Amino acid sequence: MIKYFIKNIFLFFIKDPALPQQLSHSNSPMPEGPEVKTVTTTLKKQLIGKELGRLWHSSLYLRKAVDYGEFRFFENKKISDISCYGKVIFFEIENKTSLLAQLGMTGQLKVEDQDTPLALHTHLRWPLKESAQEIRYVDPRRFGLIDVCDEEKKECIINRLGPDPFCMTTKDYLPLIEAMKKSSRAIKEVLLDQAVIVGVGNIYASESLFMAGIDPKILACKISTARYQKLIAAVKDVMLLAYKNNGTSFSNYVDGSGKKGSNLEYLKVFQKEGENCSRCQTSIVRIKQGSRSTFYCPNCQK
Repeated sequence: MIKYFIKNIFLFFIKDPALPQQLSHSNSPMPEGPEVKTVTTTLKKQLIGKELGRLWHSSLYLRKAVDYGEFRFFENKKISDISCYGKVIFFEIENKTSLLAQLGMTGQLKVEDQDTPLALHTHLRWPLKESAQEIRYVDPRRFGLIDVCDEEKKECIINRLGPDPFCMTTKDYLPLIEAMKKSSRAIKEVLLDQAVIVGVGNIYASESLFMAGIDPKILACKISTARYQKLIAAVKDVMLLAYKNNGTSFSNYVDGSGKKGSNLEYLKVFQKEGENCSRCQTSIVRIKQGSRSTFYCPNCQK
């Protein structure tokens, strides 16, 4: 046990030397709902019906220790479906929920040719039988996760989460509004709470509040039902636009084919401190809420 502990401490600091230096960048944009949905869509196009070969892994911890021995059961079996809920990707193998993947802050899950040079911090390679390609998982900061997951575990995960904007209909609005109104936190913080609504991260919370004309500092319990209706519609519109544009790429994010998203040019306020508001020409302001930066227009958002 002591040898195992020492080995993993050594691997953490020596074999993956870039990790400690990167831990300070707490405001780095991370994959949110639209990015995860884009990865899911692109993987699905490439992997459905493909048979998995023999797994290779780096032996390094991801967000938690994973028993890769359990993955051997899925070798020589076919991927039958890939779906996502919020920021969690689910793989069905032989028509049964079998694996989950979470990208964390810097994770990339993509299909590449087997002879493509390995990126630094590649932690998983899963060749596809009768193919020259393989699934690769790359994660410099190792906050993501790939693990086994059966139907019961999937249901448990989804039940702990709020509604997914990509699945919501208007009948889901009122229960969501009631959940938000119970909070005395700032509305921006509530939007980031995955137990309230999933897939909304720092980028799309700022963008949605701008579209709805709501000050990110307002307490959630002080917002009217009518304004909430407008906000939820804005969340859906902002996230759908990002999905149509293949996601927002700032640094690490790429889709399941290794391509960057193009939604960056459509952002109105996020990371635009000091630039003129597209509506009223007032300068965009950046404030800190919790450990994250919030961008908004002090004139348009009341």
